[in-house]
Amino acid sequence: MASKAKATRSITAYKGFNRDLTCTPDGVTFQYEVGKSYGNGGKRVTRCGEGAFHGVEMPLDAFSYYGPATSVYHGVLQGGEIARGDDNSDTKIASAEITINAEVKLPDFIRSAVKWIISAAKESVTTGYRAHAASTGDYAHAASTGDYAHAASTGYRAHAASTGDYAHAASTGDYAHAASTGDYAHAASTGDYAHAASTGYRAHAASTGDYAHAASTGDYAHAASTGDYAHAASTGNGAHAASTGYRAHAASTGDYAHAASTGNGAHAASTGDYAHAASTGNGAHAASTGDYAHAASTGNGAHAASTGDYAHAASTGNGAHAASTGDYAHAASTGNGALAAALGVGSTAKAAEGGGIVVAAYDESVWPPKLAAVRASMVGQNGIEAGKSYRLTIDGEFKEVQS
Repeated sequence: MASKAKATRSITAYKGFNRDLTCTPDGVTFQYEVGKSYGNGGKRVTRCGEGAFHGVEMPLDAFSYYGPATSVYHGVLQGGEIARGDDNSDTKIASAEITINAEVKLPDFIRSAVKWIISAAKESVTTGYRAHAASTGDYAHAASTGDYAHAASTGYRAHAASTGDYAHAASTGDYAHAASTGDYAHAASTGDYAHAASTGYRAHAASTGDYAHAASTGDYAHAASTGDYAHAASTGNGAHAASTGYRAHAASTGDYAHAASTGNGAHAASTGDYAHAASTGNGAHAASTGDYAHAASTGNGAHAASTGDYAHAASTGNGAHAASTGDYAHAASTGNGALAAALGVGSTAKAAEGGGIVVAAYDESVWPPKLAAVRASMVGQNGIEAGKSYRLTIDGEFKEVQS
């Protein structure tokens, strides 16, 4: 991507990271630390090029590089030589210097995105290329249909809609709605009972209000909801869905998709192949039905289930359960009193002290494989040791395997 004219002023921006505060440009890991500043040693700065630090001015643009289900976001101060993309690109900028500031949690991150859109939508031109639409009254509406357009509405029960490519839609009122259907579009809503929907390719949808909803159906799309009882759903291939609110839900049905929920009583479900589902709240559930998929739940009393072949199911809370029904799958439960059940051909199970395992064995000399034995055992009985993986032989005997 070509870079526009460069400047040397400081710019406040946002940057996504892996959860350990690393970035992996071109597959090379770079470790950052909060409060530290970094420079490129005088190298030439080009956007998306070597020797530059990157951030975005529109917060939701960070989702394109680091999805909300697997990342963290920080405010940054970018300085020195600055390079921007052309008019067809997002707000990603490159700089010679960068300072890493404090983490910005998703609710504040999304609110910042709404503020950015409202600021960009101050003009009242609504249908032209790169048009803007803004409405601040109760029950107000704001709509923009042009490419690179903006639509913002801040009133109670207000609506904001944008259908153009690279468009933005933001609504901050209670019961508000924000919808964007264009490619690379963004939709953000911060009000209680609010909705945010984006159907475009690589689109984003974010909602921070209680009982809020965030839905994105485009390929590589992202959906994030941080409110209590909130929902986040993404159906595109490679999509992400993240929900951090109490009793929140996160669902992703696309291949290579991710679904993460961190609230108590939360649910995370992913049905695509190679998909991931993770839930960290007490009483939480994580389910993944795709082959090679992963399901993990870390809360007490939580459940993790994976039904795809070669899949993994792990639960670390006390009283939690981990079940995997796919062939050659793994089920692991590390909490006290928890169960790990692996019922597929060639599958393994392991549990912690005070827990138990259930495994099945099949006669693979026939097709389809015929169920030959099922056996359960408490840890500490029948030779089952805590933290070790076991497979059941066709003779109904436990066999330790390397996990």
